[in-house]
Parts: sequence; structure tokens; C-alpha cells
Amino acid sequence: MASLLRHLEDDGGGANVRVLADDARPLVDALPDGSLERVFVLHPDPWPKRRHHFRRLIQHASIARFHDLLVPGGELRIATDDPAYLGWILARVTAHPGLRWTGRRMADWRTRPDDWPETRYEAKARREGRPPAYLRFVKQ
Repeated sequence: MASLLRHLEDDGGGANVRVLADDARPLVDALPDGSLERVFVLHPDPWPKRRHHFRRLIQHASIARFHDLLVPGGELRIATDDPAYLGWILARVTAHPGLRWTGRRMADWRTRPDDWPETRYEAKARREGRPPAYLRFVKQ
């Protein structure tokens, strides 16, 4: 949270940014459809044990909700450094008919775009030799 606020201050932005230091699910449920231009899900917990997969943030229902929240042409952006979770994410998001994956070549998901915020989890993954994947999906 402190890092986010520092970045907002350093960049001179933040006039249109609201921060919630809590579980975002109640907020996501309360937002009106078509109210967001971008949704970022940055390095969600992969819950690697099979018996815990139901706890993963990326599920068919959450993808459907993110889709509804986006304006036409809006973007869902997801980053992960866990190869198994990457497959899980791709399977669920590409199954949604209203979202199109923008990746065409390896550089499209291996290179972090300039407007994509870096997290401490991403930095840790890089230090430990786990290259993150940056996935972009556009609402049709």
C-alpha cells in the first residue's frame, strides 16, 4: 500500500485513483457493469495444492464478473510467475466468449508493458529466476 501511494505521488497522478486496503470482492460486486476501462490482477496467490484450487481468484465466475465490469474495448490484465497457474488462467479466460487474448508472439506476454505496474511479487519472482507472464485480454 505504501509503495502504491509513493508511486502515485512520484508520478503526479492519482486524481482518478481510489485505493481500498481490504478484500476487493465486496467492492467488485458493488460496482456497476461497464464502469472500468482496465482491471489488473497482479500475481494472485496460485494456491498450488489441487485441493485448494477452488480458492484461486481466477475462476469462470470471476472472469465473467470482470468482463461485465469492463467497458467495450476495456482490458483485463493478469500477471503470474507460476507456470501451472498460467495454464489455469489461460484456460478460464479464453473460455469466455467476450474476451480476446491479445498475445500473438512470445514477446507479447514475456515483456512487461510500460504502463503495467511492477509489484514486489514480480520483483521477487525475477530475482528467483521465475519470469512472469503478462496477459492482456480485450472485451469484445
